[in-house]
Amino acid sequence: MKLNKLFFGLAALTALSFTACSDDDVDYQRGTWDAAAGYADVYFKDLAPSVELDPVDECAATLQLYRRPVHEYTYAKDSEGNDSVVSDKIVSSLPAMTVKFDVTENTDNVFTVGDATFAEGDTVASFNVSFPKAEIGKPYKLGLNISDDNLVSPNYSSADYLTFTVNRVKWNDVGFYFDENGKKVEGYCMFTDDYVTGFFGVDNVSYPIVMQERDDRKGYFRMKNVYGASYPYNEPGDWDTSQDYYIYIDATDPAKVFIPHYCEIGMDWGYGMFRISSIAGLRLAQDRPADAEGNYGTYANGIISFPKEALLISMANYGSGGFYTCNSAGLFKIVVDPTLNPYRADVTEDFEYTKLFDGVLMSGQRGTTTNTALYEGKCITTTDKCDSVFTADYGTAYCVESPYAEGYNIYFTVKENGDVAIPEGYELQPTGLNDNAGHDIFAKLSTMSTYQENYVTLVVTFQTEDGELVYGAANEIVANLTYSEVGKGVYTYGVGALSQNAGSFYEGADEATLFQCDQLKGNYYLKPWASSEDGLNFTIGADGKIRFYQNTGDQYEEYGDVYFIDLEAYNPDYTRYLGEYDDETKTFEFCGIYYIPGAGGFGLISETFQLGAEVPAPARAAEHKSLSIFKNYKAPSRFVGTMVNRKQLQMPKASAVK
Repeated sequence: MKLNKLFFGLAALTALSFTACSDDDVDYQRGTWDAAAGYADVYFKDLAPSVELDPVDECAATLQLYRRPVHEYTYAKDSEGNDSVVSDKIVSSLPAMTVKFDVTENTDNVFTVGDATFAEGDTVASFNVSFPKAEIGKPYKLGLNISDDNLVSPNYSSADYLTFTVNRVKWNDVGFYFDENGKKVEGYCMFTDDYVTGFFGVDNVSYPIVMQERDDRKGYFRMKNVYGASYPYNEPGDWDTSQDYYIYIDATDPAKVFIPHYCEIGMDWGYGMFRISSIAGLRLAQDRPADAEGNYGTYANGIISFPKEALLISMANYGSGGFYTCNSAGLFKIVVDPTLNPYRADVTEDFEYTKLFDGVLMSGQRGTTTNTALYEGKCITTTDKCDSVFTADYGTAYCVESPYAEGYNIYFTVKENGDVAIPEGYELQPTGLNDNAGHDIFAKLSTMSTYQENYVTLVVTFQTEDGELVYGAANEIVANLTYSEVGKGVYTYGVGALSQNAGSFYEGADEATLFQCDQLKGNYYLKPWASSEDGLNFTIGADGKIRFYQNTGDQYEEYGDVYFIDLEAYNPDYTRYLGEYDDETKTFEFCGIYYIPGAGGFGLISETFQLGAEVPAPARAAEHKSLSIFKNYKAPSRFVGTMVNRKQLQMPKASAVK
């Protein structure tokens, strides 16, 4: 899959303008370092260099000192009469010179510092720092300062100090995985990304990475070049090849794993360097350990993992450069030792299921309501403690019985904290359905699904197994719901148009009965309605808005099934046009469109149901419920409105919200 990395939009660039000037305005002056006195103007470019050396490496480092040459500047008056530099050039070479440093810090007096000597004309001088008595695993710090007024200005110099740190550390490659042929590959761990993939909303990927552990600090790991050439979504030029990049993981306490704040990963997709951390690592760096609680990862059964949204990511030039939560699916994982978790229970083969309830599946994708049942599973295989391992990883298993086709069940799990999880190997599940071209349709469950007693919302993407064809995503609700009658009233079709293209698939009015869900007070249905055996199912949200997505039970010519959907479902930008319930008139307003997926609709329309009203005599609605509209059936003469392409539909103009 080709990933569109630059999806955020480009930042605007501001051009700088220059004002032309004549020779009469030019003023030549010799540049000086300081208004009071000249000085050599030496400086450190890197004020805080740090190195980590393998114990076999030489205990020495080479650092650099810089100096600026003398310039001659050409000035001119700008449009406001101020002096402005229009050119500069170096007017003299630099003499040879030697710089000595003031040592302000020297851990255990382990450092020996050499002088920095500039050759004539050179602007860079190297100097040596040695630390032969530095111990392994202990960090050392060296502080250097330049105080000579002949070298720096006490008033203008700001880079005349340096802090150098060094640590001698041995790292050992750890971990292994088994390739597709079952061959053991050592020195690599299998890594599942939910940093970048979670942030960009693409499929999570697993691939082997180099994992190392500190020899003197067991449980302290680093991953090497994780987002370099091996990252499946990268292309040449996406990552920095000039150095190695490491992600450090502190798992010295297996119950409190965190990523120190913060690690650059060497990858840039056009918005600056990616940086990653974890919430726990950030809070510890802020000296807020209490706020780190609940965000730590764990290192158990040979696997490092983190809770959902406990990881952080940023790009240097995106937004303010701040961090955003990641691991939205909770799939970030590093398998260090796969043999510690050798057997994974299979939800179909290793479980016995007990029925929790008979209920219905309300399919947002198909617009249908069908009978189903929900079962709870219990693992009956205890080999290698797979039952307890499964419970720790995934929680309790559930099965939805044949929601789409006989013999094709859908499985999911619920963790102890209530989060829905997808067991390994069940990321894609067959539905038993296929499209008009004969492609098998699979259900891809999202961990954004929710579970509560007697009511499960499965967020499902319907697609082919290879993901080449995606049919859409919807909320599929499995519920054991009962409804009570509220009262009777009148449903009126095609009451008022929201745009000039409007048209209703029906016209007239009918008596209908309103029912309210006993368990979910915001859920209703009207019956009879259109040609649907299920009536019109709708909800009233906490915002008071009425939402619906209902198959009418009718088809239009060769185009297919006709749905009545709310305007937010049609276009998320149209939330402001949703209908509401008017308690004074006891009227429900349904703002929507009669719509054929993939083809178009019959315009934007509003229809109403007034509780307690009666259908006026003698005018009655057309007997649309008795009609059976099959494919190639021509629209009846009572049809009001012309089907138009979705892109042609326009909402009425409205004032901008401020």
